[in-house]
Amino acid sequence: MNDLFEIMARMADRLEETRRRAESEVLHGSAGDGAVLVTMTLAGQLRRVTLDPAVARPDGVERLQHLLTEALNDALDGTRREVEQRLADLEPELG
Repeated sequence: MNDLFEIMARMADRLEETRRRAESEVLHGSAGDGAVLVTMTLAGQLRRVTLDPAVARPDGVERLQHLLTEALNDALDGTRREVEQRLADLEPELG
């Protein structure tokens, strides 16, 4: 029975460590050949948006909105894939 509790405690520690890392590790998303870049944590928190001045024109608002959406979705997709992979890496320990 103690072995089970030890395994559960190790798993809880690993999950907490993974959560902490997800809050600080970042991924990037982009759109428009790099005209819009976003930086996001693995936990899904948006950290930065960088715009090429060429897309930040008053007459290009619709294009900018599209590029922002595309870049954010790119970053979110990357975070989902990374989190899924990390959880899959933990599965062997779960048995």
